Amino acid sequence: MELLLNKSERIANSIERKICDGAYTDKLPSEQTIAEEYAAARMTAARALNLLVERGLAVRIPFKGTYVKKAAQRKIRVMGNDYFFRCLADYVPRRFPGLSVVQVKSIHEAELMILTTFTPFEYESRLLPLPRPMVERIEKAGRHYPLASRLHSSGKNCYGIPALFSPFLLAYDREPMRELEPGFEPYSLTLEQLPALKKKAEALNIALIDPSQNPESLFYSLLDNLSEIPPKKKDFQKVFELFDRLTESGDRQRFLFRMITRHGASSLQKNGGDFDIAPIPLINGTRYCSLASETLFVNRDAENPDPLFEICEASVMPDFQRILTAGHYAIPIHRDCALDSIGCPKYRDDFFFAEIGNLFFGRYNLPFPLKREIRFAFDDGKLTDRDKETILQTLGYIENESRRNRFLLEKMHYYTGSTIA
Repeated sequence: MELLLNKSERIANSIERKICDGAYTDKLPSEQTIAEEYAAARMTAARALNLLVERGLAVRIPFKGTYVKKAAQRKIRVMGNDYFFRCLADYVPRRFPGLSVVQVKSIHEAELMILTTFTPFEYESRLLPLPRPMVERIEKAGRHYPLASRLHSSGKNCYGIPALFSPFLLAYDREPMRELEPGFEPYSLTLEQLPALKKKAEALNIALIDPSQNPESLFYSLLDNLSEIPPKKKDFQKVFELFDRLTESGDRQRFLFRMITRHGASSLQKNGGDFDIAPIPLINGTRYCSLASETLFVNRDAENPDPLFEICEASVMPDFQRILTAGHYAIPIHRDCALDSIGCPKYRDDFFFAEIGNLFFGRYNLPFPLKREIRFAFDDGKLTDRDKETILQTLGYIENESRRNRFLLEKMHYYTGSTIA
């Protein structure tokens, strides 16, 4: 969409981004300087400055120049979900006087938003690593869960520390489970028991697992438990077959299990669901579960990133963590706040904490092209034969290139989080 703007608008947008990043805090460049920098006519530069005045970002003082408005000079652009942004917008001005945040949802930044928020991306090319002293302070304090500095790391660099996270576990419908498995013990559930349980459930016209509820997390839980590292073609084929068997539902509208996060369980209870929580079944004697999280990252294109790093650090400290957990039931990364967030639900909330030790980050080591195809495959909640074929073709290409070059050509990482710039 940026291409559809005239040159003065593009120049104004460029200067606005620099104002938001803190590159300009007082006087803006003159019309002549702007004209030279952007290879534009002086009249075009003048129109760009006038646009900034119209947007309330600058004031023009006759015979002196154009100056950044004090109220606009320290705005931090944030891309992320609405709840997280609202908490941040309330907190940042109080914690960092002179700073404020604005939510970025403009069309011309949609590509960046998609790359950093909804699909796989490469840390090294998209983000700035957090300062090592900051990471060390958090690690040495010992008040955060160990995954804090591990989840979004590459090599020696840490690119983000999650503010909130949750394992994906199973929610099961209590009523049919009482009939199907009297005295059901969640921790004794194994993969080998599921086919028989599926057959019993289908006799009551109930499918085993809801394929529309976080199917990608189920797929990764199976892959992480069944495959070699890295997984081979035979591992994917085995997981495809198992995933299809577990999620096959026919025309049944009721399900025994669904994949769920801690905040998802809280929402389900508010809606009157009669359910309880079970861990991921034991598979070959192990139990690995995938996770969801919410993290602030700093865009590599950001100018003057120091205040952005300070906001990232503050986002995992008790003051902000308690603001987050006041209306959200994911697990805060700070242990003290996590304990404070435990209430008295009607389901086994403790399982979400007990299973933190079984979180596995295997998917983060998969190459980008493969994760991209898996992400696309689950966009509509279904895993089709065409999707499987595409995933296996991509895997074959990667394996061939790996053998030829003795290393993966693309080392990329997956995360659903937020970005500040």
